[in-house]
Amino acid sequence: MPTDTNVRNYMARMRIGDGLPSQSFVDLPSVRERDAGDVLVPVTRLTTAQDVDRFNEDVAPVFAEQTKDVAVLQDALSMAISELCGNAVEHGRNDLGCYVAVQRYPSKKKTVMAVGDLGRGIPAVIRGHFSDIQSDRDALRHALQEGVTTTGERSRGRGFYWVMDTARESHVRTANLDIRAGRARVTRRLQTGGGLRTETSEAPNKMGTWVTFELGPR
Repeated sequence: MPTDTNVRNYMARMRIGDGLPSQSFVDLPSVRERDAGDVLVPVTRLTTAQDVDRFNEDVAPVFAEQTKDVAVLQDALSMAISELCGNAVEHGRNDLGCYVAVQRYPSKKKTVMAVGDLGRGIPAVIRGHFSDIQSDRDALRHALQEGVTTTGERSRGRGFYWVMDTARESHVRTANLDIRAGRARVTRRLQTGGGLRTETSEAPNKMGTWVTFELGPR
């Protein structure tokens, strides 16, 4: 366990030990988050599409406060959350499901969401449907393109693309989407002036897919 009391208490508020064996975190405090439904959604396990829908309802107040003057961005975020979490549940194919957490930082005027699963990972899923893509880096970059999906549904495959494009159009100053899977990492950043920049790099191997989305102020 971390020795810093603030870190230990934060881990407790995030319910990081819930559902895990008692020996996973020794001496984890019993602190719980205060009434902060529009600030924090603790670590939550999702295993079904119904879980994803319920989570989207829980997280709505957090992003509503962050984007209360940008209704179109709220809609894009709701769609993106459904797709990000839906992908993890559907394609992760792991008995543990996926885990997600969200926090808004009022003083910094930003909100961060993290989604992780221990399934096949985006590169393996993409290569299974697009034989011309071989490297993990190319697979992650391809997954960011509009309409790319392996479900066969026309309405899918827009979450990664739309959430960043909508952030740009709504004049949000900061938006970062970071994806790590296999031996690659891809980051899409909203730059000053409204441009979107995509960077890919090799990275230590990760099982599953891990996504972090950060939304900053207007």
